[in-house]
Amino acid sequence: MLVRGAISLWALLLCAGWAGAEYGDKDPYELSAAIKVLEDNGAKVHRNGQVHVDIVVPGLGQADHVTQERLPATYTLNVMGMEASRENLEAMLILPEVESLYLGPEFKRSAQVWDTLNKFGELKNLYVIDSLTDADFPRLAQFEGLNLLAIRLGKFSPESLWYLESLYGLETLSLTIDQPLPENYMRSMPQIPNLRHLELAILSAQHVSLAGIENLTSLTSLEVNAQDQPVGNLRAIGQLSHLERLNLSGVDFTSNDMPMFADLGRLKYLTMFQCELPTTGEENLARMRNLRQIDVNQVPLTDGMLKELAKLPHLTHMYVQGAKLTDACLAEIARSPSLKTIRFSGTAVTAKGAKWLRENRPDLNFVLTDAL
Repeated sequence: MLVRGAISLWALLLCAGWAGAEYGDKDPYELSAAIKVLEDNGAKVHRNGQVHVDIVVPGLGQADHVTQERLPATYTLNVMGMEASRENLEAMLILPEVESLYLGPEFKRSAQVWDTLNKFGELKNLYVIDSLTDADFPRLAQFEGLNLLAIRLGKFSPESLWYLESLYGLETLSLTIDQPLPENYMRSMPQIPNLRHLELAILSAQHVSLAGIENLTSLTSLEVNAQDQPVGNLRAIGQLSHLERLNLSGVDFTSNDMPMFADLGRLKYLTMFQCELPTTGEENLARMRNLRQIDVNQVPLTDGMLKELAKLPHLTHMYVQGAKLTDACLAEIARSPSLKTIRFSGTAVTAKGAKWLRENRPDLNFVLTDAL
């Protein structure tokens, strides 16, 4: 039988606003009582929503037959302010489907606690806002269906990272570094099979080396927030051969780091915020041959650097804020056959220069604010 793909989503409702909630096989009074126990003891419980789906099946000379299906609700459970008492653990298990879970230091992770958490077979997103120990990692490895894992690095041996290799469904890994790491710590990162996105938040005042990040060969997206802390071996990023999106914040480059850009042959999107670039090595920027969009904010981009970027054959969008660019870079922009949209803010480009560029490239969407 032909099933027409006319599936309409006509409602997306939150828990608080919908009386006809779907409880699966849970008694609604039992569920309400469990949620009250959790919230009274410091947890936060959020129903992620419910969706009605109309499935239309065309009849043979008859009116279309319409059935309605109600997709089950999922829950986000934040127990960062709650203790892992027996009463609380029992209440947690009454929730029909926990999709996202936040754990904090108050929620002590004993073997009994992990046994309870491992019963959340539908869990997709796990945030551990606490320092893990070596004893935690074998338990983490049991969540094979995780899509996202957020943890802190430092208080466990680097060898424990190899347990992450069993997380076959993991697509996003968020690592917070808030204490000194050994120089080769990142070299213990295993090849997580389906990992696509990595987030690094470096809070420690100590030097952090990225040597070993190249082991994550499946990465297509990387975000590094260094908060002006020293980061070494930036060139290891260039060895991520499938990287398409790179977001850097508070990262300081030296002249030895600049060849990293030349190695990013597949990169399509580059964002930099409050990064420091040296006055040499700009020729490496012209080798990001697949770059489509660049967004730089509070980065000392020079006329020479911009001229190299304008040579990129596929670059269509350029956004620059807070750089000492002048009218000297406009001629190279005018020669670029690919650029379609440019926005400059807080530069030294003049209104006269902007007028010249618009006359010579009327097809270019050029926006200039704070002009001299």
